[in-house]
Amino acid sequence: MISTFSTLIFIFGLGCEPSPSPPKLQEGPVERLFSADLNGDGTDSLFHLNDGTLSWSTGSVSVEGSVQAWDAGPRLAGPDETLILGFGRSRQHPKAAPTLVLVNEDGAEVIPIGKAVGLRVVDVSFDAAGVLVTILGAEKKARGFRLDGSNFVPVTDSIMGLQQVALDRTGHFAIGTLYGPTPRSHGGLIVQGPQGTKKSLTTTRGVRTMILADVDGDGIQDLVVADGWHFRYGHDAQALLSYYPGPTYGERVDIAELVGSYTINHIAHVPRQDGGYLIVLASSQIAKIQNSSLGWTVTKIADASDQTKVSIWSSTGWFFSSKQHHWLLISDKNPQILRLP
Repeated sequence: MISTFSTLIFIFGLGCEPSPSPPKLQEGPVERLFSADLNGDGTDSLFHLNDGTLSWSTGSVSVEGSVQAWDAGPRLAGPDETLILGFGRSRQHPKAAPTLVLVNEDGAEVIPIGKAVGLRVVDVSFDAAGVLVTILGAEKKARGFRLDGSNFVPVTDSIMGLQQVALDRTGHFAIGTLYGPTPRSHGGLIVQGPQGTKKSLTTTRGVRTMILADVDGDGIQDLVVADGWHFRYGHDAQALLSYYPGPTYGERVDIAELVGSYTINHIAHVPRQDGGYLIVLASSQIAKIQNSSLGWTVTKIADASDQTKVSIWSSTGWFFSSKQHHWLLISDKNPQILRLP
């Protein structure tokens, strides 16, 4: 009799590694889907948000308001990830107070922001130094804060700098502004130094979103930016994607324009041994963008609208495998889970 273990060894020896099962949606309506590897085992937990409750396989937490920003990443050294979400008021929740919700393997923590700090969470991100939270306050002033326990330590300030990324651990931050300081003026991209000095980088108008990812395969993180925003976004905006090679982040390198869309709302990087690829959520489509010897290629995955949201669920599937498999979680009127290559 051949054991199951021996059979698996034979299968892997032939290079036929079985892929893990895709995540399963809970029964009933779903407003948003999120993912994070809470215990560091290589397989993400799947989070469902619906009707004021964020739930996952081992718990749930009551929330108020609409999601305005989110990210997942390691808050401390190690593989365990934390999911962080910024909630606040919207048309559906006009009286919701701004809060942060953090979920890790031990459970959920709700951190009120309060009027003394700001009015609206517009960006959250994890980096080597911890959690960076961007809050938009009165007079279009956006401030970046390091989250120290439940305290907010200010590190950046700008006008309409709705997207902020820490470029290193020495106090350099990239600040993407959607609009300029005066009415009908365009936004741009600023690098703020440790002493508060600011340097403008070349962009095509305002910045909608950005991430750090190694997209040129040199092992160094690059700044990937979606710009082209225009105050007349319905007529003159462009869904442009470019990157600034690290570690200097000086030169702008064009990647692609998603024709037919007026903006890019979200960028995600799927790492692989060949350098990986980008998943881009534009106003009218979801696309895979990958670099090769022939240049950048854009492959449409699905249609999208301004209400569409995406995240990526990953799993190694087998305890003796290091290869990750990925699925695209699409939050829309009809939520979908699509296998990624």
